[in-house]
Amino acid sequence: MKRIISIGVILAVCAYILFFIQTEIVVLWNLNSITIQTETPLQKEKVTVEYRMNFGFYEDGSKNSKKINELLIFDGTTTKTIPNNYGENDFVISYGNEYYVRFSHFKTNWRHQHDYIFYLYKKEDELYVKVTIEGVDDMSFEMKMKLIPIKKPSKR
Repeated sequence: MKRIISIGVILAVCAYILFFIQTEIVVLWNLNSITIQTETPLQKEKVTVEYRMNFGFYEDGSKNSKKINELLIFDGTTTKTIPNNYGENDFVISYGNEYYVRFSHFKTNWRHQHDYIFYLYKKEDELYVKVTIEGVDDMSFEMKMKLIPIKKPSKR
C-alpha cells in the first residue's frame, strides 16, 4: 500500500513539474483553443476565422512587411490550431462571405496560451461579434461587422 501511495505522489509531483514547465519555461504542446458561438438564427457553419502574423522590417531604408503563418483556423469546424507567436497576431472573422471584422491581438511572449471565444449575434438588424481572449494577454471587445464590398464588373 505504501508503494502505491509513493508512486501516486511521485506521479503527482511529476505532473505538477510538467505543468509548470509547460506554462513557464517551454511550450511542450499548443494549448491555444478557439470557441465559436452564434446566436439564433446565425449558423456556426457560416463562420470562418483566418489567422496571420505580420511583422515589418527595414532593409535599405524602406519598410517592408512580411506575412508568415497565414492559416485558415476555422471554416465551419476547427481546421488548425492557433500558432504560438509573440507580437501582433491578426485575425479576420467572416460570416457567410458577406460580413467581416479584422482585429489584432498582441502577445508579449510566444509561450502564452490563450482561449479565443468569438460570439456572433444580431442587434438591430446589424451583425456584431464579441471577442473574448482569456489568458495572460487577455482582451475583450464587441465590434460591428462590416459588409464585404462586392465589386461590380466594369462595362467596356
